Amino acid sequence: MSQHICHISTTFNTRSGSARRTTAILKKCVQEGYETSLIIGRDHDIAESDIPGVTIYQIPELVKYVSLKSDLIAPYNIFKLLRKINPDIVHTHLAKGGILGRFAAHCARTPYIVHTVHGPTFPHEMNTLKRMTYRIIEKWCGYITDSFVFVGGELRQSYIEAAVCSEKNSMVIHTGRPGSCIDRQQLSKARKDKLRKELCKDQATSFLIVTVGRVVPSKQFEHGVSILKHLLHLNIDAHLVIVGKALLPEEQQYEKDIQKLAVEQKIHDRVIFTGYRDDVLDIMDAADAVLLTSRYEGLPNVAVESLIAGTPMVTYNVSGVKEVLSHKTNGFILEQNDINSSVKALQFIYDHPEFKEEMTGKERMTNLRSFRESVMIDHKAKFYNNIIKSL
Repeated sequence: MSQHICHISTTFNTRSGSARRTTAILKKCVQEGYETSLIIGRDHDIAESDIPGVTIYQIPELVKYVSLKSDLIAPYNIFKLLRKINPDIVHTHLAKGGILGRFAAHCARTPYIVHTVHGPTFPHEMNTLKRMTYRIIEKWCGYITDSFVFVGGELRQSYIEAAVCSEKNSMVIHTGRPGSCIDRQQLSKARKDKLRKELCKDQATSFLIVTVGRVVPSKQFEHGVSILKHLLHLNIDAHLVIVGKALLPEEQQYEKDIQKLAVEQKIHDRVIFTGYRDDVLDIMDAADAVLLTSRYEGLPNVAVESLIAGTPMVTYNVSGVKEVLSHKTNGFILEQNDINSSVKALQFIYDHPEFKEEMTGKERMTNLRSFRESVMIDHKAKFYNNIIKSL
């Protein structure tokens, strides 16, 4: 009988980075001959036919945001399901799925429990009480976790320092992008001009800034609106393109708030919401700069994408960004919430268009080597094989 690996994820939207990475891992598990299953919560857009060979179970009470009733019911239902399907390895993803899934797996006496940390559960930017609470919960979960996988080294170090895990039971496997993306050809000038015109609704612009991500408060898109306002005051003819959308009902009010802010600032004609796009790399390629204003990240996928696209990035100093970019070489890494420095960095890129051209291909490809999806998948396959051998 083949060994059974069961993944648990709070949400599973195939447009999100964590879901895309997990999907790649699930497919590899099937190829390796493992019996493979996936337990997901209420919010998802995946069908069992989407990943042949993977059995998908849904626990409706497993939800992203805190809900006392659901959070009490979900682990019991996960526990009952795990006792029924009896996996050899449970691999959890995301904060809620990680906490409730590991607890259920421990109660079900699953032989081996793995957790992938895609982003910080207790970042410094979180209010003190909430941060301490999550840190205590994560530390307790650490006692019942056999191995941790982190998407970035800085993120891993923060969990080691918090005594959630140790160097011995944790490892880094960088988030992966398909080789076809990394090896893509840059767009022609004609294609860039056409795309810029489309994005800005036929308005001419001399400076196009793009920010990418799920429209949630932690991304602080309101900072992007403020930064754009400052640039316009400097007589820089700029547009801000926001690529992404609010996926859950709890997030949609935030998107409306950002749109309202742009109207109040009288720059709504220069703030463009595209929703989800599957040509993000082309959009970045056509842009003059990429902006990231998140409060926290695990390792920002958008930084990897900006490097692939060859477009300089202006970003707050979130976890993992220095593992991808070099300050003043292929972008600007600034202090958290430093809007003024962000404006100055974007002004520099505007005044020095040659900066984008000087992002050397050799260094870019060297930095991207560990971010290939094939490398990520191979590391995960070896990781699972070693676990199975130890059981």
